[in-house]
Amino acid sequence: AALTTQHEQLLKEFRLLQDQLDQQLRSREESVHELARLQGLLEAKSFETGRLQPLESALRAKEADLVQARRREQEHATELEALRGQVSELQRQEEVRKRELEGTQAEVIRLH
Repeated sequence: AALTTQHEQLLKEFRLLQDQLDQQLRSREESVHELARLQGLLEAKSFETGRLQPLESALRAKEADLVQARRREQEHATELEALRGQVSELQRQEEVRKRELEGTQAEVIRLH
């Protein structure tokens, strides 16, 4: 029962991390679109004096955000992979215990 509870908790954490990664990916895609939009604006405004600097600053800020999002995405992917390994190990242990229990039950039946 404790193993099953632990297994269920790990699966919940796994799904939560998956959801977080999906959300970060959507956010990253939005950032990429926003970055492209800002880059287009930057090129259109490059001929207008006095407006170039704020757009460059916004672009740099978006690029920094994107780099940070990529780093977080990689960290979460690493965590997700570790959780997958834990889930696989728990499933393997659960199968071993199930076989042991079946063997014990067969032995009890045989002894009766």
